[in-house]
Amino acid sequence: MSGGRPVETVGGSLDEALAHGAALLQSDPSLALKQAQVILRKDGREPRALRLAAAAHRARGEADLAAKAELLAIDEARRYPLLAQAAKALNDGDFPAASELSAKHLKDFPGDLAAIVLSAESALGIGLHDKAIPMLKMVLDRAPRFAHASVLLVNGLMLSDQLAEARRVMKPLIAAAPDDIGLLTLQNRLLNAAGDFEGCVKVTQDLIDLRPKTPDFRADHADALRFVGRSDDAKDAYRKALELDPDHARSWWSLADLAPETLSDADIAFLSERLAAGSFKGEQEVNFHFALALGHHARKNFDEAFAHFEAGNRIRQQAEPFDADEFAHLMQRHLDHAASIGSVSTSADEKTSPLPLFIVGMPRAGSTLLERMLAQHDAIEPLGELQIVSHMVQRMMLTQGRDALPDTVAGLNETALGSMGTWYRNRAREMMRSKAGIVIDKMHMNWRHLPLILRMLPEAKIIDIRRDPKDCCWSNYRTLFARGHAASSEMEGIARFYRTYANFTDSLRELFPDRIKLVEYESLVDHPQEVLLEVSEFLGVSYYEAMLAFHQSSDAVATASSEQVRKPLNRKGIGAWKDYEAHLGPLSEALGELATS
Repeated sequence: MSGGRPVETVGGSLDEALAHGAALLQSDPSLALKQAQVILRKDGREPRALRLAAAAHRARGEADLAAKAELLAIDEARRYPLLAQAAKALNDGDFPAASELSAKHLKDFPGDLAAIVLSAESALGIGLHDKAIPMLKMVLDRAPRFAHASVLLVNGLMLSDQLAEARRVMKPLIAAAPDDIGLLTLQNRLLNAAGDFEGCVKVTQDLIDLRPKTPDFRADHADALRFVGRSDDAKDAYRKALELDPDHARSWWSLADLAPETLSDADIAFLSERLAAGSFKGEQEVNFHFALALGHHARKNFDEAFAHFEAGNRIRQQAEPFDADEFAHLMQRHLDHAASIGSVSTSADEKTSPLPLFIVGMPRAGSTLLERMLAQHDAIEPLGELQIVSHMVQRMMLTQGRDALPDTVAGLNETALGSMGTWYRNRAREMMRSKAGIVIDKMHMNWRHLPLILRMLPEAKIIDIRRDPKDCCWSNYRTLFARGHAASSEMEGIARFYRTYANFTDSLRELFPDRIKLVEYESLVDHPQEVLLEVSEFLGVSYYEAMLAFHQSSDAVATASSEQVRKPLNRKGIGAWKDYEAHLGPLSEALGELATS
């Protein structure tokens, strides 16, 4: 910020001096820079003068000097009381207050990058990613080396499914700081979201090399190893995490979920003793209960296993209750609009783009098996469980409210539907590694969003894979899901959830028989060739014998079925509920006639 003889400020007021400098920007940026320098000689920490200097440097084509001045202005903005209050609100998780305080500051100090970043971070916390991303891009245009803004941008892009751009933003950050723990942890999340699990193996190993005594990094590494099929290495990695912290609950559950037969008598005794000591609360206690349940199940101690499944689920239910009546009512309101569902017309280019295939249904119903079978076809590429549709729905609920969702979806006009369909196709294309004609989105819970999918993607096909109600509901109850499937923690809840699902998808299939196909899991296991022939015809592709050799594929699998789909077809999961029949009275009662179907 040097050059030339400084001019005197106009008048004695700082505001007047700044206004004079701003007026000079277009006519004579060099004089504007000198004006900024005069102010900074009197107060070298004045953020507004630093921003004036940055603007002058940009006008003079001095991008590096402009970026340095912007970073200094960001650093010095801490002197403003409103920004200090906004930062505190942000740290406390009060995102609306932080947003309000930042906006109030920006009215008096427009262009303050520190305030814009605080506003963007608040928007991310609220869930307004579409608002945050352009703000962060504008900040980085002026201060490209502001790493915090880049990190926030990566998070925003991830949350809005723009994973290819997120990786582009992330690359120089990692290159500049390859040993930064926070950046490597973010990189692992990004690679996980993009389905690059080999990349996750490498990044988590880098984290271990930097912090070898951190059990969480060992567990993350084990997860990645499991997803790429290195089960033995994954078991060793979970054990190493437990050597570092014998109470690392997540590793106990993960190890039991991966290989319950490897839990020794000593392991079972340790877990039982630690639970009895009452040292754990919340999710830690849930993990211990589920690990013990799986260990007892492997020993065929079904009564003991059920007691721990029940205890773990009881804690989960208290933390995340499920209202079956409210959910059924919401889905019925979607159905009330279903008969009038129309779809947006697509351009010729979009009709030739990869055909989106949605495999939907209940969790633990066989979606991973079907996906893996179809993925052996040269014309079909699996993209995993994409969050694109659910993120669209979350944004609508955030702006319109959850209760208004059925009316909101039904009221979308052709322009909005076309934009959303294009957004989905673009995000899906970014995930592709081949030129396949069909891409699979296996987010099974997308059945809840079929009215939107049917409207915005008129070319899309849907396969509803359905498993025996009692087997499916029991499998949901005994699976420790991440947050978001509250119905699975209570027998009546999961049974009524299943009933709502079956009624909803059956009703839509009757309306759209050419777009929605039902596949029964048991038929797929017992008569795979016959079922796959029908599915191939539904998709308009030829049948491939290779689809029956799905278990030989080396592709990564990042679901609870990761081990099952690496084995040949078997009937192990059919009738699995019978081992626990003595305990499943409430489930059968809530299923009603479905329990005997």
